[in-house]
Amino acid sequence: MVGSLECKIDDISEKLEKLCFMIEDVNSGLIEPKRPPDVATPNDDAGAAATRTPRVSGHVGEGLTGNQNIEHEGETSLAAHANFTTQILENAVITDASMSRQGEMALMIRDIRHAINPTSDPGFDATDSHYATPTSINQPLQPFLPPIQLTLNCLRMLKENPVMRYFWAMEFESIGQVTEQLLSAYATDRQSSTAEWIITYIGLHYLFTQGSQFAADSVTQERYAAQIVDCRKSADAVLARLPLHIPSTMDYVLALTLATQYCMGQCKATMAWTYISTASRMSQAMGLHQIACRQGHDFDADARQKTKLFFAIMILEKNLSLQLGRSSTLRDHDLGVPLKDIRMGHQVGGSLGIMSPKWLQISQIEGRVYEEIYSPAALQQPPSQRNARANLLASGLKTIIQESRPFESEFLRERRRAVGEKLDDLLTQCDKVSNLSLMCLIYSGVSVDNAPFCDECIDTARQALAEHAKTELELLGSLVNSLEAGQNQDTFSASRLLRTIKPLYTAALKYIEMKSQAAPTATNISFETIYQETASTTAPGPVDGRHFGLLLNLE
Repeated sequence: MVGSLECKIDDISEKLEKLCFMIEDVNSGLIEPKRPPDVATPNDDAGAAATRTPRVSGHVGEGLTGNQNIEHEGETSLAAHANFTTQILENAVITDASMSRQGEMALMIRDIRHAINPTSDPGFDATDSHYATPTSINQPLQPFLPPIQLTLNCLRMLKENPVMRYFWAMEFESIGQVTEQLLSAYATDRQSSTAEWIITYIGLHYLFTQGSQFAADSVTQERYAAQIVDCRKSADAVLARLPLHIPSTMDYVLALTLATQYCMGQCKATMAWTYISTASRMSQAMGLHQIACRQGHDFDADARQKTKLFFAIMILEKNLSLQLGRSSTLRDHDLGVPLKDIRMGHQVGGSLGIMSPKWLQISQIEGRVYEEIYSPAALQQPPSQRNARANLLASGLKTIIQESRPFESEFLRERRRAVGEKLDDLLTQCDKVSNLSLMCLIYSGVSVDNAPFCDECIDTARQALAEHAKTELELLGSLVNSLEAGQNQDTFSASRLLRTIKPLYTAALKYIEMKSQAAPTATNISFETIYQETASTTAPGPVDGRHFGLLLNLE
């Protein structure tokens, strides 16, 4: 059984594949002006009627709808990227003389936009959508647990496999804690609480997902895959029954934090924010922030668990607050110790999902970007004051990136040992691009002589593109080859990732080939021209920092 999100990805992949075939036909001169019969033609106003494209003036503007009052729900950041990128692609096809003659290609791009935003379909069924409630709370909950032997086998793999340990959920402190939490629901002498069921089902979902990637044979992999589906159904059912009034306990704080990551994995950002903001307030009510910032104690098992859980909450909460344009519920003045001096409470190599103090410092910057630069109150401040704040944040981020401490060096060495050189190189490159993207977002709030971008913003964007270029087509092709080679071992999510990435890779190669063979009048079109036309078409309004933040941050 494939979830609604994966069905959506399949739909987009299918349309991308058709677009690739059309590009190939254009290249060979075999295309006919006939629309594929199995793709419904959206009306002329379909994209404008339901699009939630964010707006950023000068940089990016408001959506085609002009509807300013729609509350962003669900896939906010991803939808913002997809809608705006699709609009740029549409303008590129329309502007390019060699492609604008093929009306079917532009129509196919509109169909991709329609697939990205299915709510624009007049026949859209909300009960069958990604946003529907998983299970009616009126239906009786029938607790399901995977066979105990399968669970024990995966727990043994987690204990022995360094890659699984490294990528395990950062909310847990040790293998012992994972075992205790996931096996507690198997006890027959007592009734498990709602929090315990949430921890068990989401934890088992994650455990079997990882275990299926390291299964010894296809039969075991299929058994694990079946458990993944069942655990997802059970997790959705329990979350749908989560009461409004929740007691402030460690189990509920852990359950809500795990639910946050679970929802982020399904691109349900607003629901994730509901869970993490509640977990944040509960953790502060229980004094976890004081325990995490305490100095001079021995960090016993209880203190380590509470410390790591609180910092996991902090990383998730600050990131989501920036993505969604919400004020953080964790105030910096409630942390009594500078984050660079925080003791993590665990030894590198001896625990799960090791966190670096640098992540905490960057998350603190993320929490301040919206509040100090893009919040409604910040936008009312004089440009000089906003510029000063932005420059101060950028300077602080540069210091964090460049600073090297003994624990950070040890963390990087352990990561390389655990995941291998190639994957570690990829993670390092992703860190660079992510940090530069955040820097670019900060500098975009600097206004100089009414220019849309300051020089620092443009320079940082170029650095980010230069770093990104190192992982462009060659590494994308390498990733496609790797996914193809491991189709029999990977999860169904990886196979759908292949179905999404491969058409994009093929289309990119074909597009470059077509441009190289096109007429000079077609190849002289610059990206700046396309961008300006896109911005003027979709974004005539003033700067909206919250929406701009959505454009530059993926979930």
